[in-house]
Amino acid sequence: MAGGWRALWTWLDAKRLLVWVLFAGIFAMALRPAADWDMWWHLRSGAAIVQARSIPLTDPFSHTRFGHPWVDQSWLAQVGLYGVYRLGGFGGLALGLAFAVVATFALVFWASSGHLYVRVAGVLLAALASAVFWSVRPQMASLFLAAAVGALVRRYRQRGGRALWLLPPLFALWANLHAAWMAGLLLLACGVVGEVANALASSGRSGSLSGRTSPFPQPPAAATPSLSAEPGERGLGVSEVRAGALALAGLLSVAAISLNPQGPRMLLYPFQTVGIGVLQQFIQEWASPDFHRLQFHPFLWLWLATVWALACSPLEKDWGDLLAFALFSAMAFTAGRNVALFAVVATPLLTAHGTAVLEPALRRLTGASSGGTRLAPVNWGIAVLVALAVAARAWAGPLNPLAVAQEQGARFPVQAAEAILRERPPGPLFNSYNWGGYLLWRLYPAYQVYVDGRTDLYGDEVLREYLQVVRLEPGWEEALARRGIRLVVVEAGEPLANRLRADPDWEPFYADGLAAVFVRRGG
Repeated sequence: MAGGWRALWTWLDAKRLLVWVLFAGIFAMALRPAADWDMWWHLRSGAAIVQARSIPLTDPFSHTRFGHPWVDQSWLAQVGLYGVYRLGGFGGLALGLAFAVVATFALVFWASSGHLYVRVAGVLLAALASAVFWSVRPQMASLFLAAAVGALVRRYRQRGGRALWLLPPLFALWANLHAAWMAGLLLLACGVVGEVANALASSGRSGSLSGRTSPFPQPPAAATPSLSAEPGERGLGVSEVRAGALALAGLLSVAAISLNPQGPRMLLYPFQTVGIGVLQQFIQEWASPDFHRLQFHPFLWLWLATVWALACSPLEKDWGDLLAFALFSAMAFTAGRNVALFAVVATPLLTAHGTAVLEPALRRLTGASSGGTRLAPVNWGIAVLVALAVAARAWAGPLNPLAVAQEQGARFPVQAAEAILRERPPGPLFNSYNWGGYLLWRLYPAYQVYVDGRTDLYGDEVLREYLQVVRLEPGWEEALARRGIRLVVVEAGEPLANRLRADPDWEPFYADGLAAVFVRRGG
């Protein structure tokens, strides 16, 4: 027993402490009050599914699209979010987000190779780059699953094995959690193309784009797969076999995506969503990153660091890595929401090639002793202090009901919603896009919303009509009349609020520093 305690006491050396501090820091970064714009309608949908014990196929929540076909592509994640909320409230949702982020970057860390210091720095930079998009939403499931698919594909390409066949079940799960499964298919496609390109380059004696050593070591000769048809004939090489296996896994994964309430129609869903013209014009996360904002700088640093590592590394470059880096770079520069996906894709490249570039300096650092038994009390003391600091942050922030209520009250029309529920003015309702999810959570079923974060449901028609009204473009009054709008909830400083204050047809119903509510006279 004494030997066991001594082993435990000395287990936490400097390297393990560094990893502990990394993930404790990521956990602390991810601890934030549950107050995302779209969280609310996901909770409402999850509650409706649990209560009805069925998945809606048409929209029940809005009056502008009521009864229209609706692809609730995140139904399983919504049920999970609502279950966590029922068990742990908003604090439980915040903790769930933090654990999901840590699990994601633990996968990235596991999939990354290279020196420990470089891996820690790379994962930290990736976490900083993606942190702007961490929120209590189903898209966090896509980030985790993209990391999982990337890790499995990379490990298979490096070492072979049977873990690749976990992909079809993962895609079947992904298709019911969130519709960003296309990112996983792209990673698979990059793996297939990369293996084919590597095979062609190797057969032509031009496989090395730069340098000497491949980042993907081949297995021993006895373990090398061979599908030769006749004795004496040259069998298929490792790259060809792995390309075929990846392609087959991809086809099975595509079939698995159809295992959802929508069936094979889900395969078209991502293309229908990106075809909505208003997305990049109006929805911030669909626009290109704004590098004048400090929150996007870590993404730029990550991208530049990876380019530097690839350019300077003596390792042979893998075609699949280069294709994935180029593809996910283009996606991230086109739409900010893809920055998080880029971060989990780029990190293994940065750590492998960054280690090769920094090898001389790292060799000198590696010679330092971890301190053994002498530093064990210091290591454990630091670990405990870090844990206490994270706990204090959680207790003062997302686990503190008062702090959460203040955060939500500063972002959402909490008091306005209470006034509406208390007085019950007549609808239908016109509401701010940003507040649609919250009002759906608070007011449904007494009121249906005009619009919320389900852009795929509303499409260009309703979203452009919404913009016409809030921008006071010609015909905005007719648009409200056509919908029979008798109740308006918008931000207090919006042009529409200022216009309605001066309009004799509208009467102020409620106002505070955040929200303004109007009812149509004679309604």
